[in-house]
Amino acid sequence: MGEITENSCGGCGNPVFQAEGVPAGGKKYHKGCHKCCSCGKLLSTTTANLHGGELHCRTCHANAIRPASPALFGDTSIIKPENEAQACPKCKGSVFEAEKIVEKGKVYHKRCYVCCKCSRPQDDKLQVFIGFDQQIYCAICYPKIHHTPLPVEVNTGKIKAEDGSGCPRCSGKVFDAEKMVTKSGTFHKTCFSCELCKRPMDYTNFVDHEKNVYCKQCYRRNFDVRSRSVGPTGTDLIKGQDSENCPRCGGAVFEAEKIITKKHFYHKGCISCLHCKASLQASTFFDAPDGDVYCKACYAVLFGHKRARSVGPSDTTAIRAAPGDASGCLGCGGKVFEAEKMSS
Repeated sequence: MGEITENSCGGCGNPVFQAEGVPAGGKKYHKGCHKCCSCGKLLSTTTANLHGGELHCRTCHANAIRPASPALFGDTSIIKPENEAQACPKCKGSVFEAEKIVEKGKVYHKRCYVCCKCSRPQDDKLQVFIGFDQQIYCAICYPKIHHTPLPVEVNTGKIKAEDGSGCPRCSGKVFDAEKMVTKSGTFHKTCFSCELCKRPMDYTNFVDHEKNVYCKQCYRRNFDVRSRSVGPTGTDLIKGQDSENCPRCGGAVFEAEKIITKKHFYHKGCISCLHCKASLQASTFFDAPDGDVYCKACYAVLFGHKRARSVGPSDTTAIRAAPGDASGCLGCGGKVFEAEKMSS
């Protein structure tokens, strides 16, 4: 840059003509040189700011005149307190008045006062919760933690009941606050479980049976006669007339277990596809021309639209035409039927 004279550009030092000169701070600039010395943004006479003899835009000028920030220590644990009881529970550093937050008699730095789960800063003390582990939780994370209070001995059988009126499980006295009343007796809430699977229960899923309580699943599986087979285990033990017997097992078919097809009666447990042996229901079987039943897939292949189209012999000479018969093939001498006839 050359020596700046009265008619020289304050940016590049070259001569500035009257038609292109932009005045600023007692100097003239070319339009292309009238820009911020920090970011290079082109300026106008209304957006230019002078500081230290240099042009600045508004943003860079604000940064240039801002006073320097005091020194800050990023690590709050560097300065240790004389008394450890006055230290921040999170970083163990000394806490000064300007950054103190008091919670349940303990002092925290503002930057240390965060949720221990999600690390969100906590500005509102009404939304802060202290867990059993003495850690800080926010209102979102606190309901999600597994609360583990101090262990309490729970022995419901420690206080014995009089005259055998206690809980049938532990024989302990049952108070009103923990009472579960059934026909089989009065249980503690903690003792009210299924006799077989020990699953905890409430009033909605238990069944009284023979002076004991069971969950509904165990009751149906072990005691409900409606869920058991009350007849013989084999359907072929009772024989009937030939027309009344099941084609699969040969046993008599009664009304309660009958599935009717065009030609036969089947047991519900016996009706199955003759070809693939798949179990069928009253709505899924197909009656075939041979008098038996098939599943949908097998019926389509054997009798339906997927069956093989060639059902005759592949040797066309196997059926010979009579001597002098005009229907005989001129090529092989075999009889030509209407479905395969080619006239020429």
